[in-house]
Amino acid sequence: IMGCGHAGVANTLDYVRELAPGPIRAVIGGFHLSRADRPRWERVEAALRRHEVEKVIPCHCTGEEASRYLVEKLGNRCRPGRAGDVFRF
Repeated sequence: IMGCGHAGVANTLDYVRELAPGPIRAVIGGFHLSRADRPRWERVEAALRRHEVEKVIPCHCTGEEASRYLVEKLGNRCRPGRAGDVFRF
């Protein structure tokens, strides 16, 4: 769960992989992409694919455009998060 991904989603996922080599079930939170350009969105998408993240839930500072892009590219693995969402794993 990311509050606001100032360190970058790709960097955070790389670090998570160092700490725990198993599957990454979900990435939930702010991806800090609201002011980012499309090439950065593409790098985040590539990192999510590379790490085989099962569920992607972009929230708040991801931005609406970047969230739509991720939903379009990642399909049913991705949906925008909203206040009050409940997730069970």
